[in-house]
Amino acid sequence: MSKYFAKNLFFIISFMLIANGFIYYKTSSLDVRVLKMHALLLVAYFVWDFIFSKMKKGD
Repeated sequence: MSKYFAKNLFFIISFMLIANGFIYYKTSSLDVRVLKMHALLLVAYFVWDFIFSKMKKGD
């Protein structure tokens, strides 16, 4: 895992926690669809990084 990947992953997770906290603060509930969307975003980031790291290496 590169420093770039770890730093971006930290920012993404931090943003998600802040966004979820704000949603929960405003609505007093957190919809499951929001959590699924954030999980999908993390999976997409992992796949994106995996594809482009392979392209950079030339494998």
